Amino acid sequence: MTLTQTVEIPENRWLKIKVPREIPSGKARFEYRIIPFVKEKPSTPAKRKLTTEEEAEHIKLNFERINKEAMDVFEDQKWIFESDEGWEKE
Repeated sequence: MTLTQTVEIPENRWLKIKVPREIPSGKARFEYRIIPFVKEKPSTPAKRKLTTEEEAEHIKLNFERINKEAMDVFEDQKWIFESDEGWEKE
């Protein structure tokens, strides 16, 4: 006979059990197994690395956006190349 019951484990870690009347008195083998109900964070699946072909396809599909972002960065840094302020004179 297998008995299953969910219990709250107290701080002192003591559990008391009462054996049901259906179990005859006398010698018996007693087994217990504790399975904590711990809420685990859902694991995020590892991102797989793109193959060279997939990466090339991604760049091709996103070329306009990537190019615009790069041009915005260059525009912000244009003053370095157009004036002497950004360069040390030797």
